[in-house]
Amino acid sequence: MLFFGVVLVRLLPILWAALPVAIWCAVAGILLLRLSAYSVAAVKYRRFASLHTWLNKLTGGAVFLLPYILAVSSGIAYSWALCALAGAASLEELLIHLSRKCYDANCKSILPKRTGYEN
Repeated sequence: MLFFGVVLVRLLPILWAALPVAIWCAVAGILLLRLSAYSVAAVKYRRFASLHTWLNKLTGGAVFLLPYILAVSSGIAYSWALCALAGAASLEELLIHLSRKCYDANCKSILPKRTGYEN
């Protein structure tokens, strides 16, 4: 939470000036998708349920690197890739919540778990 607080207060004005409006529209769409996933989980499981999937972890790392990327280049291509990654992570979490009957905090992906016994 501290990281996102600092981003909002210190880096958001810099990011707002550096990135085109189209990227901000994509960010708004991703936020709506993420809020949809949280809403589905809240209604279905009657609790706040955020999953630590591999895509969510990768997105967090990519968001962390964004200011550093923007410091050495315009970062437009990286920002679009980050939007694609964040959109995929948000969609995956929404689909997991929609497809599972009960909440599994240890769910790492929408893909089925491999047990090692398959041929």
